[in-house]
Amino acid sequence: MTPARAGYYIELDLIAEAERVHGKDFADFLEKNYEPVDPLFRIAEQTSVVLLNGGGFDGPEWSVRVSLANLDDLDYLKIGHHLRAILNDYAEEWKATKA
Repeated sequence: MTPARAGYYIELDLIAEAERVHGKDFADFLEKNYEPVDPLFRIAEQTSVVLLNGGGFDGPEWSVRVSLANLDDLDYLKIGHHLRAILNDYAEEWKATKA
């Protein structure tokens, strides 16, 4: 990275996180049953937090793009908690299909 370059965004790969936390079968379930924008709609509906899909910015298809330029540090922690809760909701749906 060049010293003059600033990083104003981070992209979080939700499929990689889903696989890390719940395993490959769960990550495959997400990709097969949902669109990459579905978690974005859920977080917006549930929390009024609006994130962008990272795929539109040459990131992984299932990534979310978070601005690092204009929020308080605690807001980023909240975003992380909301994303984790949404992945856990999907995991509960996945587990219900296996029962």
